[in-house]
Amino acid sequence: MEHPEAVKGKGLLHVKLGDVEATITEDRWSEFIQAYREGRGRQFLMAHDIRKSCPRFREFMKELGRLEE
Repeated sequence: MEHPEAVKGKGLLHVKLGDVEATITEDRWSEFIQAYREGRGRQFLMAHDIRKSCPRFREFMKELGRLEE
């Protein structure tokens, strides 16, 4: 079973679980852990990835040159 890796910093967590990478807010961490324990970790990350769900964040990341399409 894969184990999640997270990089913590300033309210956002970059989580890598196998081939899925997502950025979620720190307040969703406990929800992610629960989903992970239930075998739904990947689905949770895909559904709550702030890079996909927040247009303003996407624009900001594009400006920084840190968002790959």
